[in-house]
Amino acid sequence: MKFLVVIYLMINILFAQSNEFIFSQLYIPYGWVQINNSRNQNDSPSIYTKEIFGADYQALMIKDTISAESKKIINIINNVESYDNIFTSSKLVSTSVISRKNNFVDAYQHLPVPIPFISDRHYIFRMNGFENRSNVVRWILLNRKDSEYSNYISQKEDSLSSVIYLDTGVGIWEVNKLESNISEISYRLYMDTGGRLPKFLVEWLNKTAVNNVFTDIKNASLN
Repeated sequence: MKFLVVIYLMINILFAQSNEFIFSQLYIPYGWVQINNSRNQNDSPSIYTKEIFGADYQALMIKDTISAESKKIINIINNVESYDNIFTSSKLVSTSVISRKNNFVDAYQHLPVPIPFISDRHYIFRMNGFENRSNVVRWILLNRKDSEYSNYISQKEDSLSSVIYLDTGVGIWEVNKLESNISEISYRLYMDTGGRLPKFLVEWLNKTAVNNVFTDIKNASLN
């Protein structure tokens, strides 16, 4: 019995940093702990954290109820071509769609870091639906070694100085219709920002990023 437990733990450690494993853990509704319990009903969105076995950092979830139609919110999330206009809180981030198919879109993002001695980040993500659920959109970072875009990434790095490619990261958007024009929207994120940044800084950066992205999607949905 102990041998089986050891094997189970070894398998979980081996796959804990895989994006598909992290996605499965993000999608499970259990284990989330709200970190702003003292907020008033009309204050900022609810924020949750979750420990993922074998992962280096906490996962995050932000959730709120807004006065917008659920289909409109989903369409805005899927409109990757307009991300540079939608994400006004992160004007330095640039997004370029590489390929759009019937069931997914691949896009490149460059994240300049305006902090001395810290390199810029860049990555390619694939966004698609999940299990034919029209209210769920997910994205997963593509590993540069396994990606068909390795040459594309190399060309980008040749044109940029001191940039780090990220390949461990997952995001999940879920939009639930509550009433005809009222929706509950949530965004779950796990991101390893690479490099040798201290854990507290990585988790602070992720909390800032998830809040900015969520706020921008919400504001675009309310317009």
